Amino acid sequence: MAKPWADISQDVLPELPAMLGYEERQFLYWLGARSEGRTIIDLGTFLGASAACIADGAQAAGSDSRVISYDLFLYGPWCEPYKSRMDGFNGKDVFSWVENALSPWGDRIGLVKRDITTQRWIGNEVEALFVDFTQNWDHHNHVCRHFLPHLKVGGILAHQDYVHVLCYWLHIFMERFADHFEVLSRRIEYSTAAWILRDRLPPEAFEPLNKQMTVPEMMDLLASSITRYDGVWRALIELSRVRFILHAYGVDAARAELKVWQDRNGMHESAQPHFEVLKQEIEDWPPTGDPYAGYFMTR
Repeated sequence: MAKPWADISQDVLPELPAMLGYEERQFLYWLGARSEGRTIIDLGTFLGASAACIADGAQAAGSDSRVISYDLFLYGPWCEPYKSRMDGFNGKDVFSWVENALSPWGDRIGLVKRDITTQRWIGNEVEALFVDFTQNWDHHNHVCRHFLPHLKVGGILAHQDYVHVLCYWLHIFMERFADHFEVLSRRIEYSTAAWILRDRLPPEAFEPLNKQMTVPEMMDLLASSITRYDGVWRALIELSRVRFILHAYGVDAARAELKVWQDRNGMHESAQPHFEVLKQEIEDWPPTGDPYAGYFMTR
């Protein structure tokens, strides 16, 4: 599958600290460069690198598209690996640091310092959605209800952390509505996947799937997505299936499935750290099943 961003030189890419791979930066620059004047939504910009790459691509192409970037802009342990590259950072106010770092792009970038789950898009159709914050089902459902309806036909939906252990709900959604999308890339290093919206999504796409489908139905969709990957990438998404089983059926079922995964995928050394994290999540999971107690239709 051709990747039109593959030839973009590293020399033109903004160098802000980020949890993004080189190819993800290329992709975001290309996303801006192909824009046609409409807004691009950046959900979870962290330290601003995603916004900078998009805005720089748009600027280079002479596009009038603006990037609207949402984040809490809070300092936490996740910032520590990047602190040495945050020149002038005072150790507290991430928002001011990001605002200053993005100043070369002026009003091409708008920053929204808010909890994304309290926000919604009420403007015109958007050129693209780059989503890098859906840490649980409710986050994903909020994006579907309040941002996704505004994506134009021909626009791009990109999910960071798609090829990862965490976000099994993304696979369920994209498989359920696969007929409405054209795959742009199933993996953009590190873990992004991207699609082009080819026709309008039906109303049910904007409502919670966990209230429309049973767990077995969603498991079938996740299994379909798993078959699209090989090697360690498949192993990671299979781990996300274990996580879904934990959330839907509880600790005992998840432990059994994790043992099956370990027997099958023990050779993937790069997946082992994710295995250990998930193993600990299983051990720490509340007996009540919260926050997903009663969340799914298990039959």
